[in-house]
Amino acid sequence: MRSRARLVPGIRWPLRCRADRLLHLERGRLRISDVDLHDARGGLHGSANTLFERDTRVVAQRVAAHGNAQFGIWVTRLNGKVIDASHNGSVGISADRLSGTAMTTSTNGASGLFGDKISAKGLISNDNGDAGVRAVSASLKNATMTGNNGLGMGIDVATLNRPHAHNVTCGKSQVLAAVAGANWGICTGD
Repeated sequence: MRSRARLVPGIRWPLRCRADRLLHLERGRLRISDVDLHDARGGLHGSANTLFERDTRVVAQRVAAHGNAQFGIWVTRLNGKVIDASHNGSVGISADRLSGTAMTTSTNGASGLFGDKISAKGLISNDNGDAGVRAVSASLKNATMTGNNGLGMGIDVATLNRPHAHNVTCGKSQVLAAVAGANWGICTGD
């Protein structure tokens, strides 16, 4: 597999290699394709400053981030096609704004997808330690989320706002910031 990482013109080279992360993006924009990030502490990581996170925007195609001790992908904005972030110790993909097509985030230690605003088409997110999707708001199309253990109650989709769901297969949903059992009525077990 050939790998390429290219920055958007006009942005200085912000990538650094660290022993604990395969790709570390301090700030800026990154285009990445045909890359397999595996068996490190973390896969693709945005700003290391968790209190004042810097804007890290990534456009990714055909990227796998798997088998990492912590996260697969952790950035502020992600636009992805054909992404596999499975078998990570923590979150599969975490992004404030995430838009993706043909994504797989299964068997992660925490959520499959985690963020503020998530738009996913063709998502498979099964058997995660937390919800398959945990977000403020989510738009899901042609998605399968089963066998997840969100909130320790088998929740597959957990959102603060009612998710837009079209052709979605899931076991249970949960309204975040509500009493346990309050659901959106979009999954078979709701």
